[in-house]
Amino acid sequence: MITIFDLRRERGVLCEWCGEREAIERHHALIHDIKRWHDILTVKENIMQACEVCHRGECVLNGYDVRVKFWQIQCARYGVEHMEDWVNSLPVKLTYSRRIDFVNG
Repeated sequence: MITIFDLRRERGVLCEWCGEREAIERHHALIHDIKRWHDILTVKENIMQACEVCHRGECVLNGYDVRVKFWQIQCARYGVEHMEDWVNSLPVKLTYSRRIDFVNG
C-alpha cells in the first residue's frame, strides 16, 4: 500500500489534477476504492495525489475523462506494458463490472 508520503517523494508535492495546491490526499483514480480490496487498489498505479479542493470539492475526479487522462499519465510514467500487467494482475471481480475500456483504448 502506498502512502501520500511515498507519492510526494516520487511525484512532488502538488496536486496531480490542478497542479496548483499541495496534495494532501490519495485518490483511487483508475479503479475506485472497495473496502475488501483496499490494499491491492492503494498502489502507485491506481493512486493520484490530490488537494482537498480537487478531491472533495470543485473538481470532479470520478469522471470517465479523468480516468482516461490519468491512465495516459500513468502509462507515460511507468510504461504501457507495466500498467496493463497491473490491470491483468487484479482479481477479475474488480475489472469485470467496471468501465475500464480505456486500458486498451
